[in-house]
Amino acid sequence: MNVVFSTSENIKSSFTMTIALIAILITLVVAGFHLSYRNNPAVMKLKTRCLIGVLVWIGVAVGSYISNYGKFISADVTETEVTLHFSGSIYKDITLPRASIGAVSFGMPDRGVSACNISFTENTTGKHYQSAFTRNKQDTCKTLRLEIMKTLQLAS
Repeated sequence: MNVVFSTSENIKSSFTMTIALIAILITLVVAGFHLSYRNNPAVMKLKTRCLIGVLVWIGVAVGSYISNYGKFISADVTETEVTLHFSGSIYKDITLPRASIGAVSFGMPDRGVSACNISFTENTTGKHYQSAFTRNKQDTCKTLRLEIMKTLQLAS
């Protein structure tokens, strides 16, 4: 059973949009501070503000990369194992043997949002692998979780 939660293009688009919007916001804030305090010699120089803005942007980029690309986008589920497929260059595909899977659960980002995800937890290490959010109702993810558990022959 192959389950697709998102595509690489969607993840890339979300990451790019976040980075672009933060860059625009930082530029506007730096320009606004520079214009409002340009005649005051006691304030930070433009170069210092730009450096701080770039450091904040790099921090947001790293955080956004981890939150977008650190979730698997599809899973191949068989009776013996689950292979999780990730997008991006840092995260590689992971194969979880059936015996190492401790739990299969589903979750939602917030109330009122029509999205859900599936996650796998390993028995031995306690590692938690979460899927990208898919635009489905809660009942769809409940059903998907039960199908995965049935395929893996895990007790619900």
